[in-house]
Amino acid sequence: MTETLFPLGIVETVSLFKVLLAITALLALIMIPALISSNKPLQVGQAAYYYLMKAFGLSLIGLSLFTILLHLLTGSLFPIEPHFGVLLTFAVGALIVLTFHKLAMMLDPAASLVIKTIFLFGFQTLGFIMMTFSGLCIGVHLLRYRYVIDWEVPVSILIIGILTTLVFSQLTTAAVASKHTFIATILKPKRKK
Repeated sequence: MTETLFPLGIVETVSLFKVLLAITALLALIMIPALISSNKPLQVGQAAYYYLMKAFGLSLIGLSLFTILLHLLTGSLFPIEPHFGVLLTFAVGALIVLTFHKLAMMLDPAASLVIKTIFLFGFQTLGFIMMTFSGLCIGVHLLRYRYVIDWEVPVSILIIGILTTLVFSQLTTAAVASKHTFIATILKPKRKK
């Protein structure tokens, strides 16, 4: 049996170190293009950290929404203790997102330009992939079996994917309109003299 750091064997020690290594690599990969376009490495690092923490908070929110949707679709009621856990997960995720959003807004827009663009388009892409794969899962089951076995999970993922895609496409459109993303900077029309 593997050694765990947390009770109930939720997270194995080796898995935790793999996740931390992957997060560090992701942070480095995100910072490379931002460092090329900016001469403020400390603020670029702060922006990458803030947006990575916002992504973590959104993951907690998504996890709690998935649990809520799954139980609503199956019609199963679970005891009050799991409700508290799901609500606590949602609240902690929302607090993390709000805290790091406020911190990210205090940074110089030029330093967080590329990071914000990667964040917005990354979540829009993630939502589209979730929506596509869950829709394909439902479609293949309908074509193959004429009904969907265990339809609650793909439908829950489909709903979350649709919401993620719609919300982040609106945020991306608003960011491009406000000229606070890398794409808006590229698409900015040149003035004729």
